[in-house]
Amino acid sequence: MRRPLAATIAAAALTLASLTGPLTGPLTGPLTGPLTGPLTGLFGTGSIAEGSTPAPAPAKPTGAAFACGTPSYVHPQDKKDASVRVTVSDGGVSATFTALSTTRGGGGRVDAFRHAGLTLKAPGQPVRKMAISPPFGFSAAPGATMLASLTGPSQGGEICVARFAGGAGQGGAGQGGAREVTAVLVGTYSGGAHCCTWVYADVVAPKGALLPRPVWQDIGNPGVRLRDYAGSTLLVTADDAFAYEFSYYAASGMPVRVLELRGGKFVNTTREHLKLVAADERFWWGTYKKYVVANRAQIGDGLGLLAPWVADECLLGNSATAWATMNRLQEEGALSPGVAGWPHGAAYLKALRGFLVKGAYCPKSPNASA
Repeated sequence: MRRPLAATIAAAALTLASLTGPLTGPLTGPLTGPLTGPLTGLFGTGSIAEGSTPAPAPAKPTGAAFACGTPSYVHPQDKKDASVRVTVSDGGVSATFTALSTTRGGGGRVDAFRHAGLTLKAPGQPVRKMAISPPFGFSAAPGATMLASLTGPSQGGEICVARFAGGAGQGGAGQGGAREVTAVLVGTYSGGAHCCTWVYADVVAPKGALLPRPVWQDIGNPGVRLRDYAGSTLLVTADDAFAYEFSYYAASGMPVRVLELRGGKFVNTTREHLKLVAADERFWWGTYKKYVVANRAQIGDGLGLLAPWVADECLLGNSATAWATMNRLQEEGALSPGVAGWPHGAAYLKALRGFLVKGAYCPKSPNASA
C-alpha cells in the first residue's frame, strides 16, 4: 500500500538526501548542491510509482565508475505477462536482465518481475546465468521480484555494472595496492511502507576475483544511491538502526552510511569519507533548528533528529563538544517531554550514549576522540 502523503512529506523533510551529481574527485572542498530527496522511504511502496513509465537511465553517466539501465515498466492490458530485456555494458563486461513483467491487481498496482535472471559476460570467461529472486523469498508481489533504483527515485538504474577499488581477499593487495574489481549490481525491493531494500552483487572481473556466490546486502528502510568517487563506486545510504529508536518513523533521522565492496563483501567505509559526514552533520543540525527550535510542537520534539547529529559529530572527532551541547539542551529542558513510548530527558541521554557507543559511533568516554 502507499504511504499517506503527510507521512511521505515528513520523511522527505527529515531524512538525509544523497548529494546531487557524481563525486568525481577527492572530497577536499565543500559539498555544494541541494539535498534532493530522502533516503528513508526513497522508493515509496516500490521502485516506480503506479502508472509511470520512466525513461531508461543513461547507459553510462559521464565520468562515473558505473553504468546503469532500467527494465521497461509496463502495465499489461490484454495479456498476463510481457517480456522485458535490458543490457548494461561497461569495460567489456555486460549484464543482461530478462524477465516477465507482471502487475499485481487491486487499488495499488505494483510492477514486479517473474522468472527474473541475469546473463553475465566478461572477457576471458564463460557466459554465466544467474536467477534473481526476492531475498528470503519475501515480496509484496508473491512469486515475483520487485526492483529498486540504485541511482535515484526517478532515474531507474536498477541494473548496474560498477567498478570498485577492491581490497584484500579480492585478488588484490588491500587498500593502496588493491586490484580493481567489477561487479554487477541489482537493486531489489520487498514492498511495504518501510521495508526493505536489498542490493545483489556478483563480482564478474577480473577472473581471479570471482566469488563462489553472489553477495546480498541488506539496506533496510533507507534507499541507496551509487556515487562515483575518484573512479570507484560508493553506495551511499543511511543507518537503518536509527529508525524508531528514539522517535516514530517520520521523526527518526538516520546518519549517512557509505558501503564499498571489499574482500568479497560490502564493508562500512563511512569514516573514510568525512566530507560526506560533515555535510550530513550540517543537515541534521540545521533540520533540528529549523523544525524544532522554531516550533517544538513538531517533529517529536527533535530527539530523533539529534541522534544522527551526535553520531556524525562523534565520527568527525567532536565527541566532547557534541555531548556538551546535549547536556546543555538537557539543562534547558529541550530534551523533554519527548514522545510517549520513547525515552526523554536524562533517560534519553543515557539511551543515546549507549546506542552510539554500541554502534561504534562514539567512544565510551565523552572526552575521547572517536
